[in-house]
Amino acid sequence: MALRLLLAAPYLLFASGPPVLVVAAAVFVASVGFVATLPLQEQLLALTPDPVRGQVQGVESAGRMTWQGISAAIAGGVAQQLTPSTTITAIAAVSVTITVVSRDDSVRCQGE
Repeated sequence: MALRLLLAAPYLLFASGPPVLVVAAAVFVASVGFVATLPLQEQLLALTPDPVRGQVQGVESAGRMTWQGISAAIAGGVAQQLTPSTTITAIAAVSVTITVVSRDDSVRCQGE
């Protein structure tokens, strides 16, 4: 879960209006959080029968990209009403909240 939190938590720094070097470092650190997707993809493939692995991976990838696009559109709409730093901070807070709230469900699924 720590890596998934790392995807969004560094963006909370935008609330304080940090200097460009701090922003660049935060974005770099947040990018490391994408490593969290690898174990999830491995788990998905381990649960998927061989004959349909390619299709399942394609559907998972398409779904992930679709939701990333929808999220970017929502963030863009919010940014039209608020400042960029406020929008980035708000979206990061929502992401952190979803990660923490959904943790219990992912732990239960792994144990079943």
